[in-house]
Amino acid sequence: MVFFIWLAIAVTIGTWILRRLFPAAFAAVLVVLAPAWLASGLLHDVLRVPLSYLRPLGTVLARVLGFVLVLPMLPFIFAWSFLANLRKKTDE
Repeated sequence: MVFFIWLAIAVTIGTWILRRLFPAAFAAVLVVLAPAWLASGLLHDVLRVPLSYLRPLGTVLARVLGFVLVLPMLPFIFAWSFLANLRKKTDE
């Protein structure tokens, strides 16, 4: 019984921390990755013609990476959105 009480307390504290941490962490990741995204875009534009023979390999890698990274996260994204809508306060 004590375990369940501590588990409830830990989940409550974890939820409270994540509700405040996630937006800040997400913004920090965007701020850090934005210059890398722009620099990689510039590099891609400069090296487009010399590396054009690697395009099919890059397309396959991008699709595989998309499936490997994004597909497993989709249930969590939808669950996060659903739970956020449940907790949203209405003005009514």
